This record gives sequence, structure tokens and C-alpha cells, in this order.
Amino acid sequence: SRTARTDDSQHSPPPRAPPPPHVPGTRAGGEPAAPGRAGSRRRATPATQRMPGDLPLPRRGETTCPPRGDVRWQHRPAAVASPPVFELPEELQALQASVRRLAKDKVRPRAREIDRTGEYPADLFEVFRDAGLLGLCIPEDLGGSGAGVLGLTIAIEEVAKYSNTAALMLLLTRLPTGPVLIAGSEEQKRRYLPGIADGSLRAAFGLSEPQAGSDVMGMRTRALADPDRPGGWVLTGTKCWMSGVREADWYTVFAKTREPGSRAHDSVTAFIVQRRFGRGAV
Repeated sequence: SRTARTDDSQHSPPPRAPPPPHVPGTRAGGEPAAPGRAGSRRRATPATQRMPGDLPLPRRGETTCPPRGDVRWQHRPAAVASPPVFELPEELQALQASVRRLAKDKVRPRAREIDRTGEYPADLFEVFRDAGLLGLCIPEDLGGSGAGVLGLTIAIEEVAKYSNTAALMLLLTRLPTGPVLIAGSEEQKRRYLPGIADGSLRAAFGLSEPQAGSDVMGMRTRALADPDRPGGWVLTGTKCWMSGVREADWYTVFAKTREPGSRAHDSVTAFIVQRRFGRGAV
């Protein structure tokens, strides 16, 4: 047999011709560029090479930002933004540490059972009362400790780590008393708030209704002047989701003094309703 000898060089493709020189105003291949568009683009340059008119490259630790009123970019020293520093006052730090220990020792062992039974943890209410936590947001002249909303928030945060139910007991020292502190008369403040601070009274908050949850102005509970009692009011309606309603001695209840369909903010009034008598005062 005869073996054919081949030469690879005979079958390799011919070398490609070098591309024609680029002419400004044309596309690759020599075709005219589209009207209104440049036919050539600036070639990429190495990071260390700058084209005429370029600004200096930023060095390590620097950045570039546009100055006000100037479209060019220039380099400025990089400003490292420090996070805002917020430190609690010493007295609130002491409160936080105290409530943290109390929650760990008293609330944590009871948390699972509270969730399982759904019963009101009366023993924890007594623990909070003895520790002076029921009057955190109530001023000192009304029997509270004057720690304010921040102090109450710190206590709620520590207790809520183990039990939301127990934390809600602390929250109910603020929800019903807030409107009284903000808009109540001096007589109302001194009649209803010291008992919350020392634990002899409990209160609940009535705002939401079956058809008015987040839409507060959709409430239909109505308040009409009591013809049989000067200065008294008769409330008619339904409230729901009132935490602590069974244990409360008095309630802050919101109702409309105008037509139920009114959505004017001044049509809603907060009333103090005593559980014992079922009547309230503005």
C-alpha cells in the first residue's frame, strides 16, 4: 500500500490581513457612521494611564465625589461616617440591669406555662408591683418613679425577651394612662393614676372595634350627654381586643360625640369609664 504524505502547512488557512486603519466618522469596515452619532469610541486605557483632561486618580483612602454646582468629578478625602452613639443615662442603665435580672429569674421560668394555659399571671403582676415597675411612666408627684416612656420601654424590652404576656402588663400602665396624662384634669390624674403606680388599681384601653382596627376613624361607638346626670355621658357601642379588660378597675374608652359617620378628628373623645359604676367622665 502507498501512504499519502500530507503537509499541514498546505492545509492551514492563509494569514488574515491586518484591519484597515480606522477613519473617524466611519464604522468598522469603512461604512459611514449613523448621522448624529460618533463613529469612533475612545479606547480603554490602563488604570495607570490618563487621557488629556482627566482628573488625578484617587489614592488609597480617598474617593471621588461631585462638588455642588460642578458636573465634573474631583477627588476628596474619604469621610468615614461614624454611627451615632447613644448611651443611656446611668439611672436607666441601672434600671435595665435590674429588670434584666428580674426577668431572667422570675419571668423566664413561667413563660412556657403562661403561653400554655393562657391564664393571667397574677404572680408576675405582684413581682412587678414590688419592684416598682408599674409606675415607671407616671410622674413622681403622682406616685410614679418618673422614668418616662423611655424607662418603661427599656423594662418592656427586657421582659418581652421571655414573655409578651408579661410585657403587656407593663404596657398597660401606659396605654390607658397616656390620655389622662395628656388631656385629663388634675382631679382625674390624682384620682386614677396613683393607684396604677402602686398596683392598687389596674386599667385597660378601648379603641379598636370589629370594623375599626387600623382605621380608627371608622369607630361607631357613640357618646351622648346623659339627660339624667349633668356632665355625664352615655356610651353605646362595641369594643374589642381590650387587653386586661377582666382585671381592670377603669377603662380609657374612645367614642364619637358626633354622628358615627364623621371622620373629623375632634369628633372623637377619650372617656374614663369606671368598671364598678359603668359610667364615666370626660
